[in-house]
Amino acid sequence: MNKPAEPQAFYNGKDVAEMGIGTKLVALTVKNERTNNRPMVTPIYHTTMYKAESSAGFVDQMSKGFGYLRVRNPNMDEAEMTIAQAEGAKGSLVFPSGMAAITSTLMCFLRPGDHVVAQSPLYSCTSYVLDNMLSEFNIEVSYADAGGDESQYRKLVKKNTALLYGETLCNPMMHFLDVKKFAAIGKELKIMTVIDSTFTPPTILRSLDYGVDVVMHSASKYLCGHSDMLAGCVSFNDLDRYEKLRTWRVFIGSSQSPFDSSQLVRSLRTLHVRTERHSENALAVAKFLEQYPLVTKVHYIGLESHPQHAIAASLMKGFGGMLALELKTKEQGVRFAESTKLFRLSVSLGGVESLIEHPNTMTHNKTVVTSDERGDGIPDTLIRLSVGIENVEDQIADLKQALEKCQLDGQT
Repeated sequence: MNKPAEPQAFYNGKDVAEMGIGTKLVALTVKNERTNNRPMVTPIYHTTMYKAESSAGFVDQMSKGFGYLRVRNPNMDEAEMTIAQAEGAKGSLVFPSGMAAITSTLMCFLRPGDHVVAQSPLYSCTSYVLDNMLSEFNIEVSYADAGGDESQYRKLVKKNTALLYGETLCNPMMHFLDVKKFAAIGKELKIMTVIDSTFTPPTILRSLDYGVDVVMHSASKYLCGHSDMLAGCVSFNDLDRYEKLRTWRVFIGSSQSPFDSSQLVRSLRTLHVRTERHSENALAVAKFLEQYPLVTKVHYIGLESHPQHAIAASLMKGFGGMLALELKTKEQGVRFAESTKLFRLSVSLGGVESLIEHPNTMTHNKTVVTSDERGDGIPDTLIRLSVGIENVEDQIADLKQALEKCQLDGQT
């Protein structure tokens, strides 16, 4: 079995296991037996292949060291080690996109005749894979209400259920999944549990700590944090599952490039300070919106008014930068989303910049997402915000002026 990349600190301090997550993100690098020097930043290994030490030793070199890029690369090693340390994982794997991570995981661990229990609503691309692609391989899916109790998963389990799938925060309504209960159900029933934690990076929630088997991220979002690259990652509590997906990745051909791996590592170095600022800003923005007369409801897990706040507070360190709000009419929502200046009208999330969107006409438009994929009804008055790391006073001022425009138009 190939072991995951091993971390090494830049200084002779305490053991890696004793370090805080911020220190792990900044101070660790991968052991590299091929060089005696210690560059502060790992160079980008811009090569598809490596010279063999000998003909007889080539196979061993391929399995334990570096031989061909699709199999292993020093930059991929460092990205995976950094993520594994942040997640508290036995091993992590990086992919060229979040969907590559999701589809590879589902294909690897499901077989024809299996049954999956997932939540609804679910990220629309994941729903498409489950409903339209895996169904061609005779894989069945049942859906639990994301806003309901986790016990729904138990009620939907069948004899052939092979996997329980969830998202820590449901898009765009911000329902929170109690990952501890979710994991406990999987352990009790001996069913693998898989979590998409894209909205909740490991600096604020480590689902593996609560017994979840597999955690995935669209690393294009918070882990990269600068809206300039695609990446995905999968982390494991079990080395056998890690090794199985690692083998599948080699033959599927979904390894991450050295350049993107290097960019991902650079971004991970600041993940802990970015998510802290995202969380602080989003809470202040949510409190402002909750008091504004034109706003009828705010969906933010950090507010005490959120029905799952107490559960989330017991599991999380900070609440992230994602929130949603409802206005009185659809017209107000569209007008509001199109009137902000600092908050940019765009999809995606998790970057340093603030974004705003109207789901019903953008990401969750009925021509893009079917009614089944939309789940339990997304109000056409709903607006989703990805709160960035700008000065919070400027964020609030921008939202205020956009709300005032709705009032000036007589939309009260």
